[in-house]
Amino acid sequence: MNPDDHQFGNLQLKRLQEVFGNYDEKTQSLIDETESLTFISVNSDQFGGIDLECSGGYRLQVFPNGSRGENCRFFSPGSDEAHFVQ
Repeated sequence: MNPDDHQFGNLQLKRLQEVFGNYDEKTQSLIDETESLTFISVNSDQFGGIDLECSGGYRLQVFPNGSRGENCRFFSPGSDEAHFVQ
């Protein structure tokens, strides 16, 4: 198993792809093709970590592995709506 190969990569990536439905190699982004996953709330901490409460009983917790630059960005593709940057 090659952790850098998103098609056959690590278990976490496989599970996330099952929930979201697709992974876009070009943008290196998970794409919610199921349209059944919605974010209910988002919280961040002083260290750059975020906690996303999602529909379906899912929760996504993200913590940075560094202290420089942008860690992640959540937005609705093709939309000019406000988005969350951490």
